[in-house]
Amino acid sequence: MNAGTRNRLDGFGTGARRLSTLGAGYSAFVRIAKFALPVMALVIIGAVGANLSKNPVAEQISQLPKEEETKPGQLTLTAARYEGIDDEGRNYTITADQATRTGDNDNVLLAKPKADLELDAQSWIALHADNGDYNMKRNILQLTNNVTLFHNDGYEMKTDALTINVGKKVAVSNKHVTGHGPIGEISGTWLKITDNGNLITFGGPARLILRDLGGKKG
Repeated sequence: MNAGTRNRLDGFGTGARRLSTLGAGYSAFVRIAKFALPVMALVIIGAVGANLSKNPVAEQISQLPKEEETKPGQLTLTAARYEGIDDEGRNYTITADQATRTGDNDNVLLAKPKADLELDAQSWIALHADNGDYNMKRNILQLTNNVTLFHNDGYEMKTDALTINVGKKVAVSNKHVTGHGPIGEISGTWLKITDNGNLITFGGPARLILRDLGGKKG
């Protein structure tokens, strides 16, 4: 074997060793990749999950007090306000500290409800109570517990339950009712308001105490 042939073979051996070294390195890379890629995938998924968990809306919901969190099938609104116009074109407003609607029904449960109802261009009534139930479809408002009705003429009535047809300005109570105003005091076992709020009937036995022109009870 001459020197040229030996040099060529030595060169071939060096190339083979390089290929062998490259093959070993590639195998090691494949083994590392098989382990690293799933880990990287988990890291990416974790990062995405962390970003989603930092969603401002999600944070706002998680920070809400438990009593204000929306539950499945239930919608709760604080500082609720509803405005409308009745059958005669008169304005009315219903507000509440909190309004809760459950399921697909038309009833909204009200906490600390208030209502302002326009009777005509110069008269109105205002109501408030501890609890209420408003049927939006029928436009019926039911007030319970410490119900107070105030007329702009200066009359105030109190009872424990009152049902109001907001559209027709008709109200009924089957509970004991008391009232007072410029001409005196009255109490009865039930109450009915008709004629667009202009006629108030007290059920008996009822008691009426009138005031004279000087403001004395008679």
